[in-house]
Amino acid sequence: MHPNTRQLTSVILLVFLCVASLTLGCKDSRRHQATDALAMTATALALPSDAPAQDVVTRFLENARDVQHIRESGFAERERQEAYERGMAALHAAVNGPALFNRMMKSQTSRALPAGMTQQAAVTTATESWLSILAHYIDGVRPESIRTTTVASPESKIVVIDVQAMNPDEAEALADLEASPAIRNARDAVGNPIAPNTPAYFALVREKALELEPPLVTPLPAVFEFTLQRASSSEPWGIVSLRIKAPLTIAHSVQPPLEAAPAPSA
Repeated sequence: MHPNTRQLTSVILLVFLCVASLTLGCKDSRRHQATDALAMTATALALPSDAPAQDVVTRFLENARDVQHIRESGFAERERQEAYERGMAALHAAVNGPALFNRMMKSQTSRALPAGMTQQAAVTTATESWLSILAHYIDGVRPESIRTTTVASPESKIVVIDVQAMNPDEAEALADLEASPAIRNARDAVGNPIAPNTPAYFALVREKALELEPPLVTPLPAVFEFTLQRASSSEPWGIVSLRIKAPLTIAHSVQPPLEAAPAPSA
């Protein structure tokens, strides 16, 4: 056989094997699901129907943490896959499906949603999106920071709740930076030590944090805003929205934000 012919045959065989492997890989049902296949039966949230909205958020975050850990370590054992499915179902149970679906259909991005999208598929789509938002911070949620930012009267049908979180690895790296000579021994333009909790100190930490590998953008805490809704005071609270807010005015134990620092004394 001519050398060029053998080379061409080898290339064709390699392409065939690549296509075959990709085709087999696409059969992973966890990776590729049609919109209708996103439906998952919600389980009980293990909370009473009159549970406060903050308790619903707390339980949602606990389940999100467990689901994320399973995702990170894989689905090798059947028990882990079953635990994952239970966790996802518990997350779905924390969502106000009708209110969420109504919001999605009325939003400006509704045209980008699949035609004929069902309420259950909308719940799963939203939950997956929220998990992606939380993933980086889920091991650093601060339960003590949870607070209601709206007045939740007995007649209220909507409540907004904030909770802070920091990625533990980033928090440790920032703490090490603040304890380093580059920060502790720093001096200003006239040779005076740069005192902690001053604008100059925060600016220095921001500058040095960007020089780390990988860089850190400070301040670190993220603030997650949950919106919950219920049809009436006798109905349970359910999540309809989750977004991450810019953490520019949130004090924390590692490095308070620039805006929260007191003005330097004259």
